[in-house]
Amino acid sequence: MNNYAGEVRKRNQTLLIVEGNHEKNELFWLIFKCFPEINIDMDNV
Repeated sequence: MNNYAGEVRKRNQTLLIVEGNHEKNELFWLIFKCFPEINIDMDNV
């Protein structure tokens, strides 16, 4: 991510705020389709 201070910060969590269950399902479908290397347990979504 940012390397402005010489050290790379590891990010562990990301917060996405979505209004509505349909929008949430569609958003995560697109994310998982575009980035198949992301390993996320759907129980954590």
